[in-house]
Order: sequence, then C-alpha cells, then structure tokens
Amino acid sequence: LKLSNGSFGKIAYLKTFGGDKIYENLIQLLQDKRTTYTQLMNIANKIAESPQLYTIILDIAAYFNLAELYSKLTKSLNSIKKLNIKNPVAIFNLITEIQKCL
Repeated sequence: LKLSNGSFGKIAYLKTFGGDKIYENLIQLLQDKRTTYTQLMNIANKIAESPQLYTIILDIAAYFNLAELYSKLTKSLNSIKKLNIKNPVAIFNLITEIQKCL
C-alpha cells in the first residue's frame, strides 16, 4: 500500500509485475555490504522492464531518508522515460547513487 500511494490500480500493477518483491529485495541488497554489482544489475534489469516500476527508485530513496537525492533521481527517471527505451544501465547508475549515500 505504501508503494502504491493508496492507488488500488497501482497495487495491482506492482503485484502483477513483482514490484513489491523487487522493492524488498533492493532494500536488502542495499543494506548488505557484500552485495555485488551483478546483483544490483539484475534488479536494474527487472525495474527497466516497465516504466511503472521506476518509482521504486524514488521509494527506495525515501525509505533511506535520502531527500537530497530525490530531485536528481526524479529528473533522471523522467529523462529515461522520455527516451522510451528499456535502459537498465541508467537504472543501475541510479541504484549505485543511492548505495553511495548509505
């Protein structure tokens, strides 16, 4: 419910595409100092599959109280959406930006 901002349609979408599990998995990976770039790239690939899942990046930043990154992440995600391509490398870069701040 937190990830969907109260939208039942978004809840269904996140559940259908595994967004809730991706969110939980990404939190675990970012908290684990032994996480590899390969693991983060695998998550980035999953998120890149659907622009609706991009908001997970913002939710992760909020989870870790990284308000200073929020504007940069939002701008980057909007740029990725405008290109209208699946771009796991760009998503990976945003994830590693978050990781650097932890």
